[in-house]
Amino acid sequence: MMLRVLIFSALLCLALAHESSEEHGHSEENHSENHSVNPSENPSVKRGHCPIVPSGNNVTLAACATSCPGGSNCSNIECSSDTNCTGIEKCCNTGCGMACVYPEYKSPCVEDIDCAGILICCKGHCVLPKPPKKWLIGKLSKPKCD
Repeated sequence: MMLRVLIFSALLCLALAHESSEEHGHSEENHSENHSVNPSENPSVKRGHCPIVPSGNNVTLAACATSCPGGSNCSNIECSSDTNCTGIEKCCNTGCGMACVYPEYKSPCVEDIDCAGILICCKGHCVLPKPPKKWLIGKLSKPKCD
């Protein structure tokens, strides 16, 4: 009987851990280049989205154009994550390798990451967040909109 309780407890813990990782976007399907990550959840990811590469985001060396700017090819790697880029630039696949580029922003927005700078997504529009109530100053909370 004790063994059954132990096995049941272990299975329950595994199921809860799996459910929790899916809620936070850590499932196998979500580990793609195009997956948006909220910068407030992961500060190493900057706001905005990588520009779409005309030949698609899954450029392989075999499909690489031989005439990239400066004589480079798609194996050139200027960066490996947004933290390698200065300012608001993001590390993106350019079709000629990975490089720091200025992000694009979506309109209408769905998430805060779709908006530039400190703007937040409110009902499909990028707006300035409302100032926090006096009693909320200093507490961690997501900026609010109307």
